Amino acid sequence: MPRDLADVLHYFMPELARPDEETSAPPEPNVHPPKAEAPADDLLPLATVPVADSDLVRAGLVASLADEVTGLGGRSIILTPDTPNARAMFAGGGGNSETTRIEVLDAHSIHELAAAAVDRASALKEDEAIDGVVIARVPPAWLEGDEVPGELFDWLLLFTSTHERNLVDAYSLAARVLRENPEAEIGVTVHGAAARREGEAAFGLLARSVEQHLGRSVANYGLLLEDLDIYRSLAAGQAIGRAHPDSPANVSLREAAKLVFERARKTAFH
Repeated sequence: MPRDLADVLHYFMPELARPDEETSAPPEPNVHPPKAEAPADDLLPLATVPVADSDLVRAGLVASLADEVTGLGGRSIILTPDTPNARAMFAGGGGNSETTRIEVLDAHSIHELAAAAVDRASALKEDEAIDGVVIARVPPAWLEGDEVPGELFDWLLLFTSTHERNLVDAYSLAARVLRENPEAEIGVTVHGAAARREGEAAFGLLARSVEQHLGRSVANYGLLLEDLDIYRSLAAGQAIGRAHPDSPANVSLREAAKLVFERARKTAFH
């Protein structure tokens, strides 16, 4: 494992320079859809998580995390843009919960998603006297090239395995978001570790790289060791906590959900 993710970034993503090198700003698009702006106090806490259409494991973890938030007495809503696999990717996990909603938004760009997500978080805060969190799923490819709307990335959730490529992806996503929103808060959950020491080392590498090169700290949102029950629950189309409530993976996921819920409540009462 490398000592610094910035040292290997160019091997995986040659289009990205090292963060400490001078880079030119991306060209400003000619037209942006209108931004939906609302004071933070008028929004149900909004977290954004990058998940590709093909990444069913990460989608299942996000849905199961949302389901655990509802088990803690909160309300969780997952918003996803209408991409080809959007309706199927969250069919397992939280989508089966009576208190976790999956909403497919008519959004086909990062700016449309930002406007729609802020509007929904604002409407939910106004219409429902609840504690909870809105989780907006963004396809990672939408973060390439165009300006990233800062209002969608005050709070970023990253799920990463211990594999070097996944850690580099997580680092580059953090760099992309922090370039547009330097005050963004980033929480990281490591999954798929063969042992706790491996997971802790992976988080430490990511955290050090972000701090040294991007000047920000990242919060540790828990460690999920490799567990076949994760894949069994995905195959069964169920949240991990419903299929295997006492599994090590779900115990860890519940702890991650507590951190997310506490962070959301802190925002709500700020």
